[in-house]
Amino acid sequence: MKADIKRILFLSLFLAVLGLVCAGMLAVVNHITEPIIQDNKRKELEKQLEVINIKDPTEVECELIKGVDAVYSGIYNKGEKDETECYVFQVTVKNDYTSITTIIAIGKEKGKIVALAPLSGDPSYTTHGKNDSFVMNNFGLIGSGSNNINSSFEAVAGATKSSESIKNAAKLAYEQFFTLSSN
Repeated sequence: MKADIKRILFLSLFLAVLGLVCAGMLAVVNHITEPIIQDNKRKELEKQLEVINIKDPTEVECELIKGVDAVYSGIYNKGEKDETECYVFQVTVKNDYTSITTIIAIGKEKGKIVALAPLSGDPSYTTHGKNDSFVMNNFGLIGSGSNNINSSFEAVAGATKSSESIKNAAKLAYEQFFTLSSN
């Protein structure tokens, strides 16, 4: 009986020490890899925002509504002298088939969509592999304000559910935009 208690105590102590050693090793690995992960995230963000001509992005600290993954402030650069200060919203909307992440830039001054690009989701199941018509589309939303998203919106034929996700993402972006504008 005493041997059983000693064995249980020994195994408990051994597992506790093993857990502490593993936790310490995990903390060291996290400390080493965290800067690398952050650098890779920054590079990925710059690459994504480059798609819609956003320069000098900085993350905006705010309370995010459900579906909005991140908010940035930046400059939309359409041409040499055509620059617009904007908020950039990274929004993920789930439809019946997949989740689609979209970046949407809304001009700070006029409150109109200046750029938009789907980043993820695989609409190829509806477009039969012709992804370009979906990914390279602005869905008629460039220049739209919050009050005319529905009337300006143009769905991609054969990708109705995915297109609707983009429209819903724009609505979420405007919802977040108004929380920022009211502050």
